[in-house]
Amino acid sequence: MIRLISLMILVGGFVFVSCALLQAQVLARKLSLSTWEELIAELKPAEMGGVTLVAMEYLNPDYLSLRTDPSERLRLIGGTKGLMQLYVNANVLVALAAHAELWKLDESRTVARLMRGDGLALRRATRQFLLSQITGYGRARDSHLVQVVAYSYYSMAQRLLGLYQGLLFHRLQSLDARVWQ
Repeated sequence: MIRLISLMILVGGFVFVSCALLQAQVLARKLSLSTWEELIAELKPAEMGGVTLVAMEYLNPDYLSLRTDPSERLRLIGGTKGLMQLYVNANVLVALAAHAELWKLDESRTVARLMRGDGLALRRATRQFLLSQITGYGRARDSHLVQVVAYSYYSMAQRLLGLYQGLLFHRLQSLDARVWQ
């Protein structure tokens, strides 16, 4: 009986991971085939003031650690809904960096690679946060996970805007307006 339950859990985990990977591949393919305008339209508003504050607190814990209560960090980025919005936007930011290869081949590849690493950290922290919310296990780390998400998104946005500064100015303006809404 215990073996059967273990096998069912293992098969269920395998199916879950397989579905998640398939979904990620479909989304990446869709974004890679999108135009600039479609990618910009995919970006949804984020609480960038709160994201910036939480990210700066993560970068300089001594400076801001007394200003933001750990329970307030999630509220500052828009709650769980805001966390999920950052998760979705992260994929679009990476696609925009890859799109920049049309103008700056070497630099955009490097920035896209760095952003993929930030995106991986963001996705991992988001999944861990959501899992802890569902199971109740690991809630002591939730505040730290929110900081990791905020820092990763902030870093991605800064890298992307820096990449586009040397490109067509009107594209930088529209990107800047969408990212910092």
